[in-house]
Amino acid sequence: MPDTLAHPNWEEWLNTLGQATPPDRVIENALHWLLERTGAQTAFLILPDTTGEWIDIAHAVGAEAEALKGLRLRPTETLLESTLTLGTTWWYEATTSQTTPIILRKPVGGIRTGLAVPLPGIPLSALGVLNRAEPFTETEQQILVSLAPVLSVLVRYQDSCAHEQTQARMLAWFTRLPHLIGADPSLQNALNTVASAMQALGSAGGGIWLYNDERTVLLNAIRFGAHPLPDVLLGLELPQGWDMRVSEMVRDGRALVVVPLRLAEQKVLGFLSLLLPLEEPTLAEWLEAIAGHFALVIHHALLYEQTARRARQLSQLYELSLKLGETYTPLEVLNEVVVAARALVPHDVAVVYVPDPQDTERLLPTLVMPANDALWNHFPHRQHSLPGYVYSFATPLSAPDLSENPHNRKEPLPSQFISALAVPLQVADRLYGVLMVLTETPRDFALAEAELLFTLANTGALRLHDLQQRIHA
Repeated sequence: MPDTLAHPNWEEWLNTLGQATPPDRVIENALHWLLERTGAQTAFLILPDTTGEWIDIAHAVGAEAEALKGLRLRPTETLLESTLTLGTTWWYEATTSQTTPIILRKPVGGIRTGLAVPLPGIPLSALGVLNRAEPFTETEQQILVSLAPVLSVLVRYQDSCAHEQTQARMLAWFTRLPHLIGADPSLQNALNTVASAMQALGSAGGGIWLYNDERTVLLNAIRFGAHPLPDVLLGLELPQGWDMRVSEMVRDGRALVVVPLRLAEQKVLGFLSLLLPLEEPTLAEWLEAIAGHFALVIHHALLYEQTARRARQLSQLYELSLKLGETYTPLEVLNEVVVAARALVPHDVAVVYVPDPQDTERLLPTLVMPANDALWNHFPHRQHSLPGYVYSFATPLSAPDLSENPHNRKEPLPSQFISALAVPLQVADRLYGVLMVLTETPRDFALAEAELLFTLANTGALRLHDLQQRIHA
């Protein structure tokens, strides 16, 4: 019989912590000592996961250890439920030598005897031993009860070490941030940098979703690892209050942490969604603190992209004004405007309508690029059509879904087109026609694109007005 009155050599074991021995090694040393002192064949330690809803068999030594270690289940799926939830001692003695369910509600091995006690101060926890030749007694119970407080301290210390390791990795990442961003302040580089940081810090996968220009939907900007969220999300599909705090959601059976990307002025750019691995339970606690840094990196990249895009657009508008200065017919003017529109506002087909001189009720297609027979043969009514509405009221109009737009029902555009953006060709109170771009796939034109097309149309209309003034001079 083992000497059950002997005490563990805590001083020797704890001294090894100062020599960089991992705390989980000390925990396993204690479990091995427990086997020796109780005569059991298996010792195990059950701990709660970060959600507090599941338990993990975090440590196991001896027989069947590999079958037990790492299992995750709900407390109700174990025969130790009263120990885990109520803090009572668990006793077990099999009446036969056949395989009996013990920790799980399914056979793990030939179990004869069992004993477990809770760890003080840690809910949903248990320290237990299995399979002693004789039934466990109050003596072995006292050994477990005396060992449990020190193991609680070691578990807390292990969590603290994990915190420090995570913090060290984060500090190392922030130290390298200027080098990681380097001379490339683009949005894609910023997203790649944040994704690499998340992977280095222990995420099992996730992605970043950012608001579109109108802040109506969230669009996927980058994914890494597993990606259970779709490309486009409405705010209603996320947990209530997701933009105010770190929250959790379940999608396709996967549990995710949702972290808002919030700037100091409380503007939310979007969110970071992560799958957290079991071995990094402390990472979620750091996410809210570092999300502000991520938001700042992405915000600066967005500003850079916006500035660069505006610079390109201004450059192209300037080139258009130079080219228009060398045009001498209305058709040449319209052709240059449509070519510029193709470069600045992606679309499938562009059409310019002007008043039909033969029919005062109709508009006449005068330029279609690229050529499209259906549009060449489309003569919309000045009032009862989408181009007619834009012409009559001299106002831009975006139609993401032409089939649902009320202005496109009486005299609809050709059915092959799904979305449209139309703007008037106007100078002051002088209206020359309508410029419209169409797509054959769903397209939600951004407000910035509508403003840009409107500016292009005005620039062209100004040249048309100049040519007309010369003719009448």
